[in-house]
Amino acid sequence: MEQILRGIGLSEKEVKIYLALLDFGEALPRVIANRSGVKRSTAYFTLNEMVKRGIATKVKIGGYDHYQPINPQTLLNQQNKLFQDLESIVPALLARQGRFSIQPQITIHHGREGVIHVMEDSLSTDGEIFGWANIDEAATGYLKDYYPEYIKKKNKRKIWVRGIFTGGPEGRKFQERSIKELREVYTIPEDIFPFANEVNIYDDRIFIISHADKLGIIIQNENIAETQRSIFKLSFYAARLIDKEGREFYEKNLPKEKSLDIGI
Repeated sequence: MEQILRGIGLSEKEVKIYLALLDFGEALPRVIANRSGVKRSTAYFTLNEMVKRGIATKVKIGGYDHYQPINPQTLLNQQNKLFQDLESIVPALLARQGRFSIQPQITIHHGREGVIHVMEDSLSTDGEIFGWANIDEAATGYLKDYYPEYIKKKNKRKIWVRGIFTGGPEGRKFQERSIKELREVYTIPEDIFPFANEVNIYDDRIFIISHADKLGIIIQNENIAETQRSIFKLSFYAARLIDKEGREFYEKNLPKEKSLDIGI
């Protein structure tokens, strides 16, 4: 609970005080301070800030200030309203960002959660994802428990993936399940074409993940993404030629309308 409340913008002290207020329903500042473990002087200041922000209310009873928490459902409604307000201006924000699209937007994310954030970003696409990876390293390492969730979300959003994989048996498993999981992938020999990073191209973005370093980078620039997409298509065509077993599998199982036309 505390982590989620901090995630919507409450400070650590506000979280402690809000939970204490919920326990009491209504209380004097000194009682709240004792319950929350926040110093009394800090509790007074924090309570008044929470009143200003609409997280708590203040009433006088017997000449003394008593504080009450807002109903958790009201707190949820406030957050929903903020989300709706932000959603309504996203088109204008994107248009404003477009003025400077020549300057690549680069974000760097560290650790397991950072890498997951990078992967989740690719699920925002309305098109297809092109990518290459050492799938044994990517899907059987520290993200082993997350990959099935990612695939489930991708399938739910009907996002097709075109991929080039290195790795051992895991690559073939992905290939065998590929029609069901909306994927066309070809495997190439790791000893000749080693992939140290996982790369995905989608919309005007590219993500690069170094699983060994637990590091993810998102680059947003239309021209860079389009160039990388062309390079991928060239590599995809070559991978088809190399992976005879995969080519025969897709010739037999891939619906014609889902075949990637690369103009060759």
